[in-house]
Amino acid sequence: MKISRSVIVIISMIMSHSVAIKSVYPQNSKSDLEFGSKVPDWFLNEDPSSNIIKERFIKHYRTEKKDWPNIVNKSDNKLNDIVDSTLTDIDGNTYPVVQIGNQLWMGTNLTTSRYNSGEHITPGSGMFSLKKSKEEGMYVWYENEESNWQIYGRLYNYYAVQEGSLCPEGWHVPSEEEWQKMIDYLGGEGTVGGKLKATGMIVNGDGLWQEPNTGATNEISFNALPGGSMNPKDINPFGDLGRAGYWWTSTTIARRTAAYKSILYNSNTLFRARASESNFYSVRCIRIEK
Repeated sequence: MKISRSVIVIISMIMSHSVAIKSVYPQNSKSDLEFGSKVPDWFLNEDPSSNIIKERFIKHYRTEKKDWPNIVNKSDNKLNDIVDSTLTDIDGNTYPVVQIGNQLWMGTNLTTSRYNSGEHITPGSGMFSLKKSKEEGMYVWYENEESNWQIYGRLYNYYAVQEGSLCPEGWHVPSEEEWQKMIDYLGGEGTVGGKLKATGMIVNGDGLWQEPNTGATNEISFNALPGGSMNPKDINPFGDLGRAGYWWTSTTIARRTAAYKSILYNSNTLFRARASESNFYSVRCIRIEK
């Protein structure tokens, strides 16, 4: 019986959720994997970066979502109007919803190609054009490989964040203050990175992080993946796939710079830094509190 790496990734995520924090992840995804099954030699010997593995991961991780249960505790006055365990953007992409304290977060990275108004976001089309581009919202996917955005989400510049309609209606890109609220709830910056990171490592064939993937537990099913970044001004613009995840906040720091969060493959920490608005990072969305 062949066992796909993608299913193993999903199972590791399912088994690492916390009772104290309501979260969502597939419980009945279609697969041929049985708990306790031995991982076959053919799987362990397969190249973890191969397109075959990426395709399997995409099939199960991004699309098998119809069996996800509701996360909402309807006795919670602040959340009792939420009835769905998933969120769908204007392109039809579906995301799990994760409750952290009294916040509702998107459980995977944003992948939309349109603002929630229906307007198309300008796609990045070559390094030269990006270097010379106007201050407009744009997206790229890592190394321009389509399978990367299907796994890690698209990378957006800050101008797209500033439009205010990048996330699905009723949701927005979280501010530094909203990130900090989540960080405080989970115990502080020094350990929260590990709690957010998806488990597993490329070297073991059971994850997408480089080793050692320090402290990764994914205990709230936030599923933070190392989607890397893109700096159009660099000679080698794409970097850190497998090594780091970067997420924009909606907080502007100074002229043409904004705050972002990052998690590294070799650290438990959720870092805070600033970058040029022309850089491209991942985006998570948070529900607007009513």
